[in-house]
Amino acid sequence: MRLNPLLVFIVVLFFACTASGMPQSADITPDTGGVQPAEQGEVTVYVLPPAGRENDPDFRYHPGDTITVTGTNTGSSTTYLFITGPNLKANGSQIQNAYPPAAGVVEGDTSTFATAAVGADNRWSFVWDTSKSTLAPGTYTVYAVSRPHDRNHLAYSPYGTTPVLLVKPGAAATVRQESFTLEEEIVADPSGPVRSGTPVTVTATVYLPMGGKQTFPPDHYLVFSTGLENPRWSYALVLDGVENTRPIPHGAVLSLSGFELSYPGDLNEERIAITLQGTAPVVREGITKNAVRISVVDPDGNVVPNSTVIREITILPLPGTAPYDTPTTAPGMPGVPSPSTQKGSPAMVVAICGIVAGCGILFGIRKQG
Repeated sequence: MRLNPLLVFIVVLFFACTASGMPQSADITPDTGGVQPAEQGEVTVYVLPPAGRENDPDFRYHPGDTITVTGTNTGSSTTYLFITGPNLKANGSQIQNAYPPAAGVVEGDTSTFATAAVGADNRWSFVWDTSKSTLAPGTYTVYAVSRPHDRNHLAYSPYGTTPVLLVKPGAAATVRQESFTLEEEIVADPSGPVRSGTPVTVTATVYLPMGGKQTFPPDHYLVFSTGLENPRWSYALVLDGVENTRPIPHGAVLSLSGFELSYPGDLNEERIAITLQGTAPVVREGITKNAVRISVVDPDGNVVPNSTVIREITILPLPGTAPYDTPTTAPGMPGVPSPSTQKGSPAMVVAICGIVAGCGILFGIRKQG
């Protein structure tokens, strides 16, 4: 029997349409729109006051304290914890590690998270012994999550945060560098966690050393900076009890030259009194910002080693603020496939090709008959 050329053409066309129209195996899974379903439940977290300092409204702890972190979790039987803060990993560090700056949590890897079992009453508790940690004084944020997610994968997971302020015993911070000594007393009002948009006032007093050849190197600078918005500075130079008010500068940085600050070391007193007024910036999740940063800068513009003192403040988002503008699982984000831009459905193409081929086959058979 001689094959009909038309019939052969139609059969070839059918298989060509089928091969080009069928999606790959990875594309025939149900379309969820690239959005990860939200995990159910709710997580809360807070820290108990330090022993003997129950009336401290700012929950200040000292390095070496044992801190009890506790809360509730209705989303799972285990609570996963990590920490963020100065010099720590952006996506979270291991709170249980002896050196958290070098130990980050890994998304989905339970072994990298501190864990706390959730009881029948949905409560959990974790004891954090900071004497086994090398964390420096500063403001940190503890995250409690219902699943082992790092900070970059919290868009659809129940979680809670709480700030923890580690401070040195005593109020003043002292920096010593070469032949001169700086002593800074810094107070932020309010000192505890504040909401975005809250007015903040910072006062700082810098005492310059007496008894040497000079009170401050004449070719250096004393630099103040802040992470607050709309900063307004005022300062005065006090010499032997006489206050000399200086012009009020604007901007996020206040730089005082050594030419202005350098006096003979036989003075009885030299200090700089600073007042800074600003506003807590808008944030989408709890974060620490520099309320004020004080450094000594050399003539080449380099910060003198060990001369920096920072007073941080924890800023919390306004109630109802979403933690992210765009979920990390949204199409178009790195590692997330974009939705198909084809006009027609592959299944529809296959169906049309099948109908055309079927009609052609029937037509050929009838013609041969």
